[in-house]
Amino acid sequence: MKKHVEIESQIKDFIGKYSINLDYDQMRAMSRTHGNTLVLAVPGSGKTTMLMCRTAYMVRCLGIDPRSILVVAYNVSAAQDMPARYERMFGYIDEGLSFKTIHAFARSVILKYNSQPFRLIESMTPALLEIYKSFYDKAPSDDEISDISGGITYVKNMMLTDEQIKESIDISGVDFLKIYKAYEQYKRINRLMDFDDMLKFALTILRSKPNIAEYYRSRLSHICVDEAQDVSLLQHRLIFELAKGKSMFMVGDEDQSIYGFRAAYPKALLRFRDIYPDSELFYMQNNYRSTAPIANAAADFIATCKNRYNKHMNAVRGEGEPVDFLEFSTIRSMAEHIAEAARHGEVAVLYKNNSSALPIADYLEKNNIPFKVRGSKTDHFTDEVSRDIKCFLRLAKDASDTAAFSRIYYKLSVPIGKDKMRKAVGRGGNVFDSLTALDMEKRYSGKIKSLKRKFNFLKSIERADEALDYIINDIGYGAYVDKRAARRRDAMRQKLNVLMQISRGGMTPDELQYRFEVLEKLLEDGGCDIENSNLTLSTIHSAKGQEFERVCMVDVVEGILPEENKTAPGEEADNEEDKRIFYVGITRAKNKLEILSLTGREKVYPISRYLRIMKKTIEGESEPQTEEYREGSSVEHNLFGRGLVLSIDDGIALIDFEGLGKKRISLAHCKAMRVI
Repeated sequence: MKKHVEIESQIKDFIGKYSINLDYDQMRAMSRTHGNTLVLAVPGSGKTTMLMCRTAYMVRCLGIDPRSILVVAYNVSAAQDMPARYERMFGYIDEGLSFKTIHAFARSVILKYNSQPFRLIESMTPALLEIYKSFYDKAPSDDEISDISGGITYVKNMMLTDEQIKESIDISGVDFLKIYKAYEQYKRINRLMDFDDMLKFALTILRSKPNIAEYYRSRLSHICVDEAQDVSLLQHRLIFELAKGKSMFMVGDEDQSIYGFRAAYPKALLRFRDIYPDSELFYMQNNYRSTAPIANAAADFIATCKNRYNKHMNAVRGEGEPVDFLEFSTIRSMAEHIAEAARHGEVAVLYKNNSSALPIADYLEKNNIPFKVRGSKTDHFTDEVSRDIKCFLRLAKDASDTAAFSRIYYKLSVPIGKDKMRKAVGRGGNVFDSLTALDMEKRYSGKIKSLKRKFNFLKSIERADEALDYIINDIGYGAYVDKRAARRRDAMRQKLNVLMQISRGGMTPDELQYRFEVLEKLLEDGGCDIENSNLTLSTIHSAKGQEFERVCMVDVVEGILPEENKTAPGEEADNEEDKRIFYVGITRAKNKLEILSLTGREKVYPISRYLRIMKKTIEGESEPQTEEYREGSSVEHNLFGRGLVLSIDDGIALIDFEGLGKKRISLAHCKAMRVI
């Protein structure tokens, strides 16, 4: 006990020297400088601050050689941020102190073994494109390449056998195992490695070369791992080999493990005491970020997961505004609410899939509202669905566009084989006339003629939204989508819904395609008038580690959150990873959390079961707020005073305020902000 008191006093003196405030749990965790340790830290608990303090305390107070400490960061960005943060907190970086990604460490092991072992592949895509074409005689979609490369990363990091691969990886229309083996052979022939190969090779070296393993173990006596919940099985195995007989210090939170698609392995945290005998667990349960309504709702929600430690989040900041569940009849009224909120302070719109950002970004740009985008892809309209829709419109405009026809021929309501497609393309001219001429037995000529008439009619449609509806429901594209595997089908249906939302407003099909180009460039640039923006659009994954004054969660619906028929590796059918994704999203909020939903004709998916769970845990649950004002109603606005509602369109009211004139205002926002 005396020794414990002395250590506590020593730590207090140390952090006081640098004007750092730590609570009891943080100091207790940082006092554990030897032995195997797992620190479980809830969102907003200051885990990285604690890790930096522990590292500096070990070096500057205990006299531990900084060259013997390795701090493992989850990604390159974190590995770069850590030394910068360390320097800000403690004035300078101690010579020899190492902050690395696990991939950077693996590379150093390989170079120690062989100074010229390989050439590194920066991207799998070029090799996979050629392999795919050699098997299927066509170019893959961006989605297919993404699924294949993601599958390869997953397979290697989960260390799967061929049989396990067959059971785990299912990509519609693709023999994944065949492509994977061809990819591995391609690398062997050309003496190449990808990033995941480095991990595998480094693990093999440490296991088979005792001299190299001892070299690192003799020099690194303290291994620290941040964001341990995001570490893959392969990475855990590599860290375990390195840490044999040394002090292992892991910091993480299994509740925030959201990278299952990258083979994150939170089970290693749950089995920590089995993997590292004589280890100790510490808890950091004080949340300094969110107010009590947000933190309590989040804690109660994540408690419904089974595979977790029994911990609870304490809201240090105390009471605040309640969590709001708001409903809107259109994307437009939802976007107006978001824009109005951003005029009053910092707002983040969070979603699971990048596609969710498109209708909101579309509205914001059209109305010159500044916003920025975090972690957005630059290929929003090069996915299968977007490319298909473009080809339908092109073929309607020009029936001799063989490139468009070659892409969508098997996605039409009439079955057209590959041989017939090639013959029709080879004849040139109108592809429908060519198909009719090739049908010597006249079995399909009537259907082909009907299809030709449909494309002629599509050409005559002047409104983009009506054209998309016709493509989906009359030409047969919707039926094609519905035949895809469940996970792929849901993603394609979501994208069709997004494109339909963007197409509304009376634009022509040609204008719609131009709009795609505008939005693509906008998102590639990271937003609109970024410097003057209080508004951030971000996936939940990109927002991890961030915090915002106000968070608006969108597309919390069945089929997205949670994703149907998807279970993260090693989990129950309840799909706990999607629960954790939602949990990470809502815990980004500091002062205000809103869950925004659509009603009416733009409501495509049912409300997520997660909202039902959450509402049950919130004391004094209220019904979703909806528009209830009428033309002719008198209103009182906190800023603008008394006014008369002249008209209401899609939740936007035109109000004539006494002395100020007419203003357009989102009623949903006014009610949420309690200003009317």
